[in-house]
Parts: sequence; structure tokens; C-alpha cells
Amino acid sequence: MRRRGAGRIINISSMGGRIWSPFGAWYHATKHSVEVLSDLMSFETTPFGVHTVVIQPGGVATEWGMIAAGHLRATLAKSAYRENANLVADVLEYNKGAEPEVIAQAVLRAVNARKPRRRYAVPFDAKFLILLRWLLPEGAWAKVIWFMVKMAANMARKQLKAKASNA
Repeated sequence: MRRRGAGRIINISSMGGRIWSPFGAWYHATKHSVEVLSDLMSFETTPFGVHTVVIQPGGVATEWGMIAAGHLRATLAKSAYRENANLVADVLEYNKGAEPEVIAQAVLRAVNARKPRRRYAVPFDAKFLILLRWLLPEGAWAKVIWFMVKMAANMARKQLKAKASNA
């Protein structure tokens, strides 16, 4: 790419590289490292015409939420964190997210853009939460994120009860 004076490096991160949510420290740390790696790669390669782009997916409809929820419940089942971990697990299990094609479309935009942006946060939830995190001080973010977790967990539990009563 340096020899040609052009190229694209596309790294898939997550909105979790810019924000945090409860019980996701390991995940957020790994995604933040992808963000920093990409920033430094961009700094180093842009003079050679090589652009580094980060795709920052938000919630996506995959099996990841169910898998993460199961591990969270199993790991913290007998801990002091069990009650809050179950709230987060409920959200992970029932929050379906956007279709994966949304992420593929962002990658295509990044690949085909004449002047690609450094970051593509998709879908809207990713853009919104990254902006909100940037605007809020740490304490306010913590309150907002717990409010959102509790609200989403209540919605998930209501959906589960509705499914059970319809069965």
C-alpha cells in the first residue's frame, strides 16, 4: 500500500471502544485498544496515502448477547453482584439490535469513499450513545447507563412474560 501510495485498513471495533456499560470491562478494554491502535496506525500511515478506518457497531442482532448473558449469569451467580448482573444479562438476552447488513454497508461506505471518515458508528444507537458519553461527565454517565439498563431489563422481562402467557 505504501508503494502504491493508497490503501485502506478497516478495523472493526465497537461503540464499546468509546463508551462503557456494567460488567463489560474486559470487552470495553479490548475494543478501546482497537480504537487506540487504529488512531496510531492512521497517524503513521496517512502520510503514505493509506487510510485507517474504524467501524463502531452498536447493538447487532447476533448470538453474542445470549452467549455473553449466559457467561455473566454463570460467573456471577453466587456473587454479591448477582442482582445487577442479572439485570444486564436480561438486557443482553432480549436486546435484538440492528441487522448485520447495517455493519456491512458501513464497511462498503468506508471502502468506497473517496475520502473516508476515520470512524463509522452504526446504527443510530451507536452514534447516539457515543455522543452522549462524550457530552456527559463520568458520574452522570454512570447514572444514565444504570437507568437505561434498568429500563431495558424491565422491558425485556415484560416481553418474556407476554411470550409465556401467549404460549
